[in-house]
Amino acid sequence: MTRPVAVRADRRRPWARSVAALTAVLLPLAVVASAQRPTLKPEEKRGSGWERWADRVPVSGGIRVGVMALDGRTIENLERMTIRRPTSDLPWLCVEISSRDGRYSGRLSYRLHDAPEGLIDLEVPTEKVAELRDYAAGDLAILASLATSCDGPPETFVVAAWDPRVANDHVVVLINSRVPTTIVRASDNASTPCTPLDGVTTAFNLSCQVPAAWLEPKVELVIRMRRGRSFSNVPLHLAWPR
Repeated sequence: MTRPVAVRADRRRPWARSVAALTAVLLPLAVVASAQRPTLKPEEKRGSGWERWADRVPVSGGIRVGVMALDGRTIENLERMTIRRPTSDLPWLCVEISSRDGRYSGRLSYRLHDAPEGLIDLEVPTEKVAELRDYAAGDLAILASLATSCDGPPETFVVAAWDPRVANDHVVVLINSRVPTTIVRASDNASTPCTPLDGVTTAFNLSCQVPAAWLEPKVELVIRMRRGRSFSNVPLHLAWPR
């Protein structure tokens, strides 16, 4: 004789069953959303000489070195970064990477084509994983900009990150300046200070946090450097998605 099959009742509380059901629906959607994020490949290929590593620390370079969503954690994947693309007709994304100690530098260019506004992943064909694996995210600056051509000057800077989640509430500007420096919002002359970094600071030595309240679709910022009684301004045109 066949024994009846026992059916175990779901004894969880109603709210627990609801949470479990909602999780079962949302988790696959989150995975799909991540998989559907646009990914761009650079014009440069592995071994094409787009990146350099110096055993001896070279002389420092430009003033604007990085515009990043940054939390100081280690880099999980050196072969991928993420940007926040605003609405723009400019066809090129130009990326510069600089290590704080000045040993590493690289330049990449990406055709934007029909990439949408918002988060976009970028492939990074680095061959320097062994050299860079001990660098923290804050030690490897990304300076990403939109331009008519990557052979010319940057026209609009965008926020980049090594973390694919890219925080929504802050932007850190990494600067190379050996005089008192602030970031100024051009619309009302509001300013935020820049904090000196410790350790070897050949490529950049200051970290400046742009307040969340400043993150509008297009923010006109100025890097203001004071020398005695005078000061000089370097523009930093930053675009943030709506």
